[in-house]
Amino acid sequence: MAGIFRLGAVLQNMLKKTALLLALLPVFAQAQVNTMRDAAQEAINSNPDVQAKWHAFLAANGERDVAAGAYLPHLDAQNARRAAIAAAYDAALADGDLRPPARRADTTHVFHLYVVRAPGRAALQARLRARGIGTAIHFPVPVHLQAAYKDRVALGPARCAATEAASDEVLSLPIFPEMTDLQVEAVCEALRA
Repeated sequence: MAGIFRLGAVLQNMLKKTALLLALLPVFAQAQVNTMRDAAQEAINSNPDVQAKWHAFLAANGERDVAAGAYLPHLDAQNARRAAIAAAYDAALADGDLRPPARRADTTHVFHLYVVRAPGRAALQARLRARGIGTAIHFPVPVHLQAAYKDRVALGPARCAATEAASDEVLSLPIFPEMTDLQVEAVCEALRA
């Protein structure tokens, strides 16, 4: 099954690059460039070892991706496909120790991510990787521990114990509309193993 989640790996790579670009925003300000794309390339070229997912400052991106508009006509079908994949994952997790994403009864979830709580996250991630199934840890560092939010988050005596515990357990499973039924079943089988 190795390689069946190539698109998922591409999406993970895009997320890593986005985090890297956010972390390198100060380089943008110093670079002599004409466009955001030029600034991004300069930042990557000059700082290839910056650790993604750690944010030293607050930033926002006001640019719109023109290609994103191409997805709008297909959005309902894509969301329905993600919901079907999530239902399959839910069924696979029904008798196990993993906790599926929480949902509110009065809403519809579009499952941009399917994040489970896995107390043995490293072992689960290794087991899935051995089967060629990519995963991601989208939120490895709690917000209150990020340098960008230092002194911006008021913490009580308990600090953010639940948040810190969650950051050690969360694991995102592959979920994207283009997944085939065979790929979904491969993930479900691995979750049941």
